[in-house]
Amino acid sequence: MAVITLGNAISKIRGSIGNQVYVGWKSGVTYIRSKASAISNPQSYDQVAIRSNLAMLSKYWMTTLKQGQRDAWETFAKTKPGYYPNSGGVRNIIKGNNGIMSGINAFMLINQWIRSAGLVGPVQEDAPIGVVAPTPPTGLAAVWTTPSIVLTWTKPSVEKKGARCRIWLASRTSAVHKQLAASCLADDGTIPLLNAKAAQGADLPFLGNPGNFMIQMDTVDPDGTKSQPSMTVDVKVTNP
Repeated sequence: MAVITLGNAISKIRGSIGNQVYVGWKSGVTYIRSKASAISNPQSYDQVAIRSNLAMLSKYWMTTLKQGQRDAWETFAKTKPGYYPNSGGVRNIIKGNNGIMSGINAFMLINQWIRSAGLVGPVQEDAPIGVVAPTPPTGLAAVWTTPSIVLTWTKPSVEKKGARCRIWLASRTSAVHKQLAASCLADDGTIPLLNAKAAQGADLPFLGNPGNFMIQMDTVDPDGTKSQPSMTVDVKVTNP
């Protein structure tokens, strides 16, 4: 990384020349980095779906929401308790910007939570100001019962009708990345997991792919409010 000290003749330099990009820090220091050679295209169905949803929600914010609704989302983004998404809130510091999350960020994040939980319905237009967020499931347990990991839990103590749980999975021993493995009704109390997601979004059956996995859950209400994460449990998958 090269550091440029600017003089009186040139007070600021931004943008790119050839394959070099000039970037300025808030302290006034300018540095140079290489320009990315290509844009990374989505590699799985889930990534394609996320990008499609973001494009739709961005357009929805601009063309469908009323100004009063946008103003309410701005308020919600700045006053909702919880500083990070994993605490159940949306008030978040945006990396590299040191700014509070904006209304459109909160609108898109809440609606992505709804869709990732498998809640099918219209776009959540109104900010859930003053809404009590759900609680996570308790008593989470995981047992390897060939050919699946069987999860059991006690339903959340606070939830709205139709609330769903998202199930997160990561491997401690293999290259399986942290992922949203499945979703289900919060009141189901049990679900079998047969597969993880591998490269390109392909199904990777646990049977035949032993390892140590950790699992966590959270709850998403139909209004898009989300709980904190549940306790984390570990399970060992073995060959039959």
